[in-house]
Amino acid sequence: MLGSAANALMRGSQNYQGFAKIGEVLHLDGPRISLEALSTAVSHLQRRHPVLRSRLQINPEKPNSYLLEEDDTLQLKIREISRKRADHLTYWRREWREREKETVAIVDMTNYCHTEISYGSLDKEITHELVEKCRRESVTVTSAVNSAMLCAITTLVSPSDDQRSALQFSIGADTRRRCIPSVPNHDLSYQVSCILPFTIPKSDIPTDCEGMWHLARTLAQYMKTSIDANQILAIGIILGKLYQKMFGPPDLSLLPTYGNSSWGILPFRAQYTRWQFTGMTPFMNSVRGTTPFTMIQTVNGILTIIFIGNDPVLPLKIIDDFRDRTMQKLHQMIAD
Repeated sequence: MLGSAANALMRGSQNYQGFAKIGEVLHLDGPRISLEALSTAVSHLQRRHPVLRSRLQINPEKPNSYLLEEDDTLQLKIREISRKRADHLTYWRREWREREKETVAIVDMTNYCHTEISYGSLDKEITHELVEKCRRESVTVTSAVNSAMLCAITTLVSPSDDQRSALQFSIGADTRRRCIPSVPNHDLSYQVSCILPFTIPKSDIPTDCEGMWHLARTLAQYMKTSIDANQILAIGIILGKLYQKMFGPPDLSLLPTYGNSSWGILPFRAQYTRWQFTGMTPFMNSVRGTTPFTMIQTVNGILTIIFIGNDPVLPLKIIDDFRDRTMQKLHQMIAD
């Protein structure tokens, strides 16, 4: 059975013919993979993860709620899309503008809006330096990156002169490793996990490296306290109530300055027999989004930060500026 937050998202999907889509494009370099071989691999994946062989059903015992029912006959569809070989790292970023409208038709907003995504990455050497610096400072990479983001986005926020502005962001927390027994990193089961929004006055945002690391430690302590208090286990109920309020016109007073989802270290290898793993391109639908959304992931030692926004509500220039200023702040923190 789905929880409160998942039920709210499903209701949103029903009301708007799709509420959010999120995924990853994996890039492999090697011999051509036949459609039959790919279908076999997907079938093995479905047998391994029950959620991939389940159908969404209406819960007959509770109105406006849903459940996932396993169906061993379910076969995921595979679509072949032609592209130029040299475009393997950039094709999907351009193509998603149109593909998202095929899967998510949200009334007439798709006539005027589309999702824009910017990517910022650190190479293996710089990522390693960041990890070592975080260990010395006793903070997680997620806390350090969010400190850089807060310091970056404060330069893009223009508050009214007659009021004190505060920044607020929401962040996910991975519950899988905290379960007893722990859930493996490769498990694709859906875990509703988050901490309560973190709010800080704009005037308290630091501008120097020492202040940014202090903010990172504050964020780390806040997240630890939230997790120890089991907020991540109850947050699904809270988010469910908030999501339901978003079904109508967006209410900016309920939305954070930006949101973040940290995916941690993803379990991929550099080589799969005859195929070399060359990278990953995350994508997400943000047509109903009114504030930036970010994701953090580390794959084969490379940290990537994804910045997502709804253009023209959030023009690509704003998203690019957010990315550039975040990466600049992060480099400052590493070099300090």
